[in-house]
Amino acid sequence: MPATEKELKFDFSDSSKTDSQKWKLFVKDLLYLVMNTHGPLGSLVDVRTITLNEDSPGDNLWGFTDLQPFTEQFNSQNEKTFLALKDKWFKIQMLVYSNLDSSFLTSDNELINKYSYTAVRARIEQYVTSKSDSDDPVSDDYAALMVQFVPFGSFLLHHLDKKYGVEEATDAISMLIAHDVARNSFKDGSKAELQKWCNTLGSTWFNLQRVAAKHDPEHLASLQSLMVIYNKGGTTWKDWVTNLLHQPDWKDKSIKIADVTKAILQAKSFGHTAQASSGEEKVHFLSRGRGGGQRGARGAREVHVAVEVVVHQAVVLPPILSQRSARRCLVLGRSALLNIVSV
Repeated sequence: MPATEKELKFDFSDSSKTDSQKWKLFVKDLLYLVMNTHGPLGSLVDVRTITLNEDSPGDNLWGFTDLQPFTEQFNSQNEKTFLALKDKWFKIQMLVYSNLDSSFLTSDNELINKYSYTAVRARIEQYVTSKSDSDDPVSDDYAALMVQFVPFGSFLLHHLDKKYGVEEATDAISMLIAHDVARNSFKDGSKAELQKWCNTLGSTWFNLQRVAAKHDPEHLASLQSLMVIYNKGGTTWKDWVTNLLHQPDWKDKSIKIADVTKAILQAKSFGHTAQASSGEEKVHFLSRGRGGGQRGARGAREVHVAVEVVVHQAVVLPPILSQRSARRCLVLGRSALLNIVSV
């Protein structure tokens, strides 16, 4: 999306790039948008410009008064210049926040709410109050400046950068999806078309190998299982996989097959939900009336086995699986999952 437009979008559905790759492009467009709208002052929202510690504003407004062009305008003896800076700073922060809110409200609702202007200002006021009885109280003048120059948009941007700006499990599954899409897109054609397919296959495999080298085979097998759910489970399960992999305790650990099966059965047992854009909850179809009772239990068992049996075509299971058949599928599925790493 061109940076001249007033609203940017982070494309979660684009499986051709990793989250970190998409994030870098998004931040680049956001920086261009802010600078095109508000000039050089907008460069201070760049996450590479300053490392923000919201709990330590120091005596330089989190470091901003040490950076140009903020310093020159902030220290101006002209009241009109100072008031113009205050007004422009709020607009810059609001522009950053509104674009982040537009793209990440569903996936990162807690962060979006935590770093709204109202919420951040309230925490700053609490900080000032907590310091009033200490040996290092905040002066009334400096407290007023902290409230006037609240960097709420920058705070949110930095926190999202910590989440999306690094390669984690979500990147690994993106690489798996990209390579799977590439190799299944083969069709007869001209030499140029075949060369394009070969190039895409080679590049996606290169990226997958690079990420795979960081993880053990079962971690990749688990992500492959989630990829099947992502591709074949419909919109609600796709949202569920995305949200699952963005949880901190899933991003920072080596995922096991048992973790995947436990999570999916919990989703079934407790009524898997996806957050709608309106803020209302939509209950997953497996938890509705038609999935209850014996059929619901059987459905959960079949989903459990389907997660384990990873193939590149659709997984077809008989309507009723005996325990013996299910165990056999489980063993075969795990073998297939471990073999795929060496393909």
